[in-house]
Amino acid sequence: MFSSLLYGLLLVAIGSLFASVSSNVRLARKSKLPIVLSPIDAVNPFWVLAQPLLLPLINSLPWGLGRWTRYNHRGWLFHDKFGMHVELVDAWMHLTPFTRTLYLADTAACQEVYKRKDDFQKPTHLFREAKEISTSQNEGSTATFSGLSRADAFGDIYVFSLAGHEATGNALTFALYLLAGHPEVQAWVQEEIDSVYDDSNKSTYELFPRMKHCLAVIQKLHINGREYSVPAKTMVILNITAIHTHPKHWGKDSLIWRPSRWITSSHNSTQTLGLRGDEKHREDEEWQPEAGTFFPWSDGSKVCPGMRFSKVEFVAVLSTLLRHHHVEPRSHAGENKEDARRRTLSVLGDCRFAMTLYMADPRSVAMCWTPFAGSQDMTGLD
Repeated sequence: MFSSLLYGLLLVAIGSLFASVSSNVRLARKSKLPIVLSPIDAVNPFWVLAQPLLLPLINSLPWGLGRWTRYNHRGWLFHDKFGMHVELVDAWMHLTPFTRTLYLADTAACQEVYKRKDDFQKPTHLFREAKEISTSQNEGSTATFSGLSRADAFGDIYVFSLAGHEATGNALTFALYLLAGHPEVQAWVQEEIDSVYDDSNKSTYELFPRMKHCLAVIQKLHINGREYSVPAKTMVILNITAIHTHPKHWGKDSLIWRPSRWITSSHNSTQTLGLRGDEKHREDEEWQPEAGTFFPWSDGSKVCPGMRFSKVEFVAVLSTLLRHHHVEPRSHAGENKEDARRRTLSVLGDCRFAMTLYMADPRSVAMCWTPFAGSQDMTGLD
């Protein structure tokens, strides 16, 4: 009796799964976009927890049976960059038994999504979950708030902490590793810092518009002219990583970290390090990329309200650190400086993704901060 019940429940589950997959495929085919199938959703709790154990096993399967994990694990967009869009097209549909996701890397279509805020709304359930997590961690609090509920207040604190500090802090961490691995770029940035400060008593906020080299360090639907139908309740993801690294927008060296690409002047080359003077940097202008090819702070009605704060914060910290000091990786025994720099850059290539992107093993590279002549040593930062 019990076994018959289990057998019946299993048949119902299989039938429900088959019906859901069939419905998803039927709706997706109406869009006339390329379709990629996966057996499980990327944010399925079981799959998220089991990835470290199961990914190596699935990827070792023969005949390409594990290929679906390429675009179905945490952080895959960072690792794949524009690869799937080159193999398929600038827009393709990813289907699992219960979800549909449209990945976009077409610049015009992305701009259209940003403009049509009522048609493409943010998944508010994700924000509700974030607030619930934050609130549950503060259940013992008896504080009251005027205008905001306790849940709203704690939820906003959670978002402000993650979006307002974690993102910029991460950018600074990655930037310092990159600068340590590229001493010529570090010298290019320090040259501007020396020139702009020049014994000035002004605050960093007042000097911010002139710190173009520092800012360059962070700068990191109609699709292709045709109209496509997007089924209702389809998650639309603008593949910003693909757009920000695609060679058709950024040239053959799109994956090379070259901050000078963001500066337009006759002195934008890192080879002119001997040239100094405030007038030189006053001539520098921030290069403006083609519309729709660069939006790290989102765009349109969804643009990040803290964009300028984030930029000023980044420039303030970076210019303060590099104004009187030089940073470089500490060499291991028998390792020369060039090998240490290559090891530093290799750490940046081994990244993981949780709530945000992070380096898997940053402690394998120790940083040395060397003061310039007459500067105070940064005790404790070695």
